[in-house]
Amino acid sequence: MENLDLREVVKKYLKSNGMSTRFTAKKIGISHTSLQCWLNNQRELNANCITKIKQFISGDYITTADAIAKDMIGQMEGENEL
Repeated sequence: MENLDLREVVKKYLKSNGMSTRFTAKKIGISHTSLQCWLNNQRELNANCITKIKQFISGDYITTADAIAKDMIGQMEGENEL
């Protein structure tokens, strides 16, 4: 990915996964406008935001079905202890 334009990779990632820029911005904690402007090459983002974007497209911000199921089981076990 080093030789590819990160903006283009992110656009393709979002399109391929049916994700909106609004969803993505909310998940990584930046404004939708900032992300949209960055994707359209109208502004730059700081290093922290770029790191968050790279983590997002690596799957770090997506909750898997397994993680959700484990959380639900944990909640049910906690309720049974009461």
